[in-house]
Amino acid sequence: KQWYQRRVRVNGCTSISPRCDGAFTSYFPNLKWLDLSSCTLVDDAVCCALSAGCPHLQHLDLSWCSLISNNGAVALAKGCHNIRHLLLRYCKLIGDPGIKALTQCKQLSLLSLMNCEEVTDAGIVALTKGCKELRCLSVSGCTQLTDLTLTEIGNNCPNLRTLELAKLIYLSDRGFKNLVKGCNNIEKMDLEECQSITDTSLIQISIHCPYLQSITLSNCERISDEGLRYLCSSYAGQTQLRELELDNCKLITDASIDHILQCRQLQRV
Repeated sequence: KQWYQRRVRVNGCTSISPRCDGAFTSYFPNLKWLDLSSCTLVDDAVCCALSAGCPHLQHLDLSWCSLISNNGAVALAKGCHNIRHLLLRYCKLIGDPGIKALTQCKQLSLLSLMNCEEVTDAGIVALTKGCKELRCLSVSGCTQLTDLTLTEIGNNCPNLRTLELAKLIYLSDRGFKNLVKGCNNIEKMDLEECQSITDTSLIQISIHCPYLQSITLSNCERISDEGLRYLCSSYAGQTQLRELELDNCKLITDASIDHILQCRQLQRV
């Protein structure tokens, strides 16, 4: 007997094991939305089952399923061609081979690879060239990434709305200049602990990102009042910006308070 359930959430059920794979293959052929996050026994076998039995799957959260590897990502890419939202946060066994396989998922619009530390520029470059529908990308904590990633995102992802780049210490002003020239529709950026960027990056963002609504600059210790002046006086700063996070930006002084007052839509600082 098949069930016509389309949405299943079992996140945090740590006793769910790979033995559940037959359930997906046999009983949920119409499944579109599945949250298995923090089901720590889930592994590549479940990915293979989803690929074989759930061709209509559109949203899949496998965050903190630390047993899933490149083989699982490859399996998903082979059978789940309708996937649009894929969350793989802290799946630390996934690297470039798994990411490159995901280029088969042409409808992919949201991908979270937070703290997938094996991912390098090569994987992200392939992803950006193959997945043209990307609207939201999180690579925070993918610590091997460099300015090449920013350049290729700028070249290939003009429709990107959300970009999370926290804790990427190799990103520089040059990379951000290349990024924002091609990504003019960004609404949210997380740059926490991007410790190499300076006011130069903030100036480029101010010029090229007129729809920016949220930006996190916490622990960006080289950002100063001058960068805030450009951001807050820009079109986005005065008409769009709603969230601005500046924790531990040690060069920000009282002078920035006057700049921030220009942000008429600001709701959170």
